[in-house]
Amino acid sequence: MIGRLWTLYRVELSKLLARRLLWVGAVLVILLALAGPSLSGAAAAARAAAEGSAGGDEFQNGWTVLAGSVTRASFLIWLLAVVLSASSVAEEASWGTLRVICARPVRRAEWIAAKVLALWSLTAAILLAAVFAATASAELAFGLYDVVDPLFPDRVTHSFGDMRWFVLAATGASLVPLLALIGVGTFCSTLVDHPGHATGAAVGALVLLSAAGGLSPGFGEYSFVDQLFVPFRLVNDLANQYTGKLREFNEDLPRVVWVSGLWAIAGTQLAALRLTLRDVV
Repeated sequence: MIGRLWTLYRVELSKLLARRLLWVGAVLVILLALAGPSLSGAAAAARAAAEGSAGGDEFQNGWTVLAGSVTRASFLIWLLAVVLSASSVAEEASWGTLRVICARPVRRAEWIAAKVLALWSLTAAILLAAVFAATASAELAFGLYDVVDPLFPDRVTHSFGDMRWFVLAATGASLVPLLALIGVGTFCSTLVDHPGHATGAAVGALVLLSAAGGLSPGFGEYSFVDQLFVPFRLVNDLANQYTGKLREFNEDLPRVVWVSGLWAIAGTQLAALRLTLRDVV
């Protein structure tokens, strides 16, 4: 099984690497992450003007800029993942290659798993590149030091080592909602044979889940859509020195992982089941 899955994975990886959309999206993500300090400065100036204050945000530092940069870049990564996953199987069906693939001695569940893992690998690499770019730009623009109280500069709220751990943990946790997003998008791709319609179905499903989370906070805690931006929002809150955020970080980050992990498994399994039961002739 592992050998077959590895072969399918390499084939799907080569297909994705040949797609121009993936490379264009990766470049845009990295550029947006690099532009983080400028965008954060503009946002702080706009808030100060709206509030009528002369100065900027005294709590802004390299870590808040880093978290904000990754959050903005992550939106493009999620969008890229939705488009590519939702069109993955539907494109094969519209091109007629799905019949050829299913006619071969290839287990459909393994083929779906290979598609999900290949896309997750590449989008995860883009996310890691965005974190690295945001870290470099934040270091050059503001510096990444201990987080101190602006009123008492000698009082360290979070050390450099602590903040580095928070960023690493948030990066790892962000990979799981990304996998859930790809799994659900792939399931939507098995429902229809038109890539555009499948993408629309995936976007609609995400909108419905987001709306349900907004209407019911209890449901939102168990929806991977609501977990997409949680890890780096927590990093931003810690860097901004909001009280009680360390406890939230320790409680919410594990929930992001297991909730999104369950959604990832469910989405991938439903996609495999749908394709297995589907009559491809």
